[in-house]
Amino acid sequence: MSFVPVSSQTGRVLGYRGGIVAAVGKERPRCRRMIIAYHLRPWLDQRGIWDGYFALNETNQMIALSGGMQKQMRRMILEGYWIEKR
Repeated sequence: MSFVPVSSQTGRVLGYRGGIVAAVGKERPRCRRMIIAYHLRPWLDQRGIWDGYFALNETNQMIALSGGMQKQMRRMILEGYWIEKR
């Protein structure tokens, strides 16, 4: 079970950016459905860090994400959606 920090004032998921707690924003159900349906996953650079702009599809093609898709993918990363289960 993973812990997802949530703001007590706004109810929004919180993320850690450079050691600073930042609100990620609202859930975008349509974007989540598209991410899942197209098997998108974050594109990671050589250091294993997502750049925040691109994703890979199931054939490893790089896809540029719109603003809403970027925000939803960030939210799903914080939820641990792509963590490998061993």
